[in-house]
Amino acid sequence: MEPIKYSVYDPPFANLKEAGFKDEPEFSDVLASEFLSEIEKIIGSPLEKNKDPDAMREITAGDDFKADIVCNVLETDEDENSSKSLVIIENQFGRSNHKHLGQCVTYASNKSAKAVIWICEELKPAHANALRWLNKHFGSEVGFYGIVAKAHKFQPNHHKITLDVIIEPDEEIFSTLDWRTPRRNKRDELYRKVQEKYNEISSVKLTKPNRAGSSHYVLPRKKQYYFYWKHHASSSQIASELKLLPVNDNVDNMMKMFRILQQNKEKIESVFPNVIWRDPDDPEVHQDRPSIRIPVSIPKKLEDISDEEMEKVSEKLADDMKKLADLAVELKL
Repeated sequence: MEPIKYSVYDPPFANLKEAGFKDEPEFSDVLASEFLSEIEKIIGSPLEKNKDPDAMREITAGDDFKADIVCNVLETDEDENSSKSLVIIENQFGRSNHKHLGQCVTYASNKSAKAVIWICEELKPAHANALRWLNKHFGSEVGFYGIVAKAHKFQPNHHKITLDVIIEPDEEIFSTLDWRTPRRNKRDELYRKVQEKYNEISSVKLTKPNRAGSSHYVLPRKKQYYFYWKHHASSSQIASELKLLPVNDNVDNMMKMFRILQQNKEKIESVFPNVIWRDPDDPEVHQDRPSIRIPVSIPKKLEDISDEEMEKVSEKLADDMKKLADLAVELKL
């Protein structure tokens, strides 16, 4: 397979094998050699790069078990002393299963991992709930991620893999809070501006989560749903999003809320003509995360956005967020 390129890409293949990966080990090889930078963005900290990707592959993790990818994060504390934290990545073709869930827990305990990242092609709701439960009860010691991987083709023999984070820890798990790429710096600056502008125009106050490094999330008082902004680098967009979450793992309640949105589709689309419906019945949308998304176009490189563009985008995002918050109150979500 040719080296992975980054570009505008077509809809995803039906599965990773159709994209040309013969098995899970080959997929792990590609992730270890080409995609650690994507993992860094997800966990919010830099990973130690090994010149030989094979050194990170199939590391013994208790008895005869071997983790797919094992690497370290370099953390810096207030005394400027360095310490290493282990990140384990477990890859799986197809739908999530009990076997791989058990392996993730086994690796976390035997290797004293700080983060365990489970990547598969489809994360079942029961396994998503299991990871959410692990984060709730063991989040202070280890964070679990559930990620869905899709491969896209945009040129002959060239592919891009997208990693969609379905489950992530409730709290920041690494202390490297000063590690930022230019794009991340610009993104955080933009989100701060949006938060300030939103608070100036809205009476429905939203609060930031108690989570360092996540200034782009703003939550309402209820826990059934949350609002957030997200930069979609591949499509040159920032999106305001109203995302529904199960309450106490009550997926039925979440679905009921989404149906309320659907019943008011005409009203919503009159306010947001460009709304994107993230319907759980759509096979391209994970059923555990229905939402409505309001995109705003931006320059391809977020880090190059000008001050004038920053003002315009932040004002639009703040206005959209206010309308979303007012809508949630009006519909009694």
